[in-house]
Amino acid sequence: MYPVMIKQAEADGENGAIMSFTNANAVEEVHAGLFKNAFDNLSGLKEEDIWVCPVCGDTFVGSAPANCPVCATPREKFMLIK
Repeated sequence: MYPVMIKQAEADGENGAIMSFTNANAVEEVHAGLFKNAFDNLSGLKEEDIWVCPVCGDTFVGSAPANCPVCATPREKFMLIK
């Protein structure tokens, strides 16, 4: 749904909406990959740290990057989910 919303925001010249929908789309792609990986490996799941960006919701398994690749929030602000 986000690509359609991005195109409409572009047509309307809504730069804030373009940024918001673009970031949400990028993060949802990450979430979809995490869910697929978990579903494909149900019997082999292991406990790992999950780091979540508090600004855009981007999610990382194991360790967090120095800065969020979606919104540039520094690692120090990420939330650890155990």
